[in-house]
This record gives sequence, C-alpha cells and structure tokens, in this order.
Amino acid sequence: MINKTRITKDFFKSFNKRNINKIKVYVIIMFVAMTILSISLYSDNKLLAIIIFSVAIIISIFFMFFYEKILLNQIVKNNDLIKNNAFYEYEFLKDNFTIKLVENNTNIGSITIDYEEVYKISESNNYLYIFVSKAVFYALNMDEMVNGQSSDLKKLLNKKVKKYKIRN
Repeated sequence: MINKTRITKDFFKSFNKRNINKIKVYVIIMFVAMTILSISLYSDNKLLAIIIFSVAIIISIFFMFFYEKILLNQIVKNNDLIKNNAFYEYEFLKDNFTIKLVENNTNIGSITIDYEEVYKISESNNYLYIFVSKAVFYALNMDEMVNGQSSDLKKLLNKKVKKYKIRN
C-alpha cells in the first residue's frame, strides 16, 4: 500500500491544532487572572477597572479567533516544503514501512521502520499519526492513498501495532 501525503497548510494545522488550542486556553486564563487582579487592585477607580476589563476581553477574543490563522500563515510563509510541493511517500510492506520525503520530484531522504518500533498510532479525522516515540511522529493523510484503501491500511496497522487508538 502506498500513500502520498502532501505537505500543506492543512497538514500543519492537523497536528498543531492541539498545541494551538492549549496556547489559546493558557493565554485566555492568564488574561482573566490579570483582569481579576487588576480590578481588585483598582476597585476604587471604576473607570480604570472597566478599561482593564475591556482590554482583556478584546485580547481574549483576538486569541480565540485570530491567533491560529496568524500562526499558521507564518508557518506556511516560512516553510520551503510547502512552497516546493513536498510530500511524504509511505510504503507499507509486510514487516515494515518506508517513509520518503520528496521535494521538487527529488528524494530528499527516507527511513524504514519495523512495525515493532512503532510506539503507538493515533487516528484523528482523516489523519493517522504514527508515533515512533512519545514526541516523534509522522502524519499520514488517509485521503491521499495511491495504492490500496485506507480501511486496508488501518486493518494492517491495527494487526501489527499494539497501541492503535481509533477515533470514536
């Protein structure tokens, strides 16, 4: 089975979404805490307390709705892999699989991984995340199968890898 996962803005968004959401929550909590502290410090001056509260609300709204777009645009703008139409080519065999990075129709590098070396596989929307350790993973877009079906790939990986989390 062969899969060619193109490196696009959606590719980065798929595995950065969790981290982006954590950052948003932390920033909003920080602004709420700062607002409460500021209002309690300036409780005698109602106008200043209202201004501080309003600024905190505006900044929180900004982070909720615009931070992700700005961050992803920076990633895309500064990423040569996206500009050069790069993709990961996954080839799944009986005992292992190979991942090749192809950029401008040139093979940049490849790695062969035995199924026993896979730490875990997590499934989310249309991506499979193949972890080789707690922090290192490869993202595979299941919609970009070239040879074979995504259901066949899931069955193979579920059989070969002990920790396989299927999205509910």
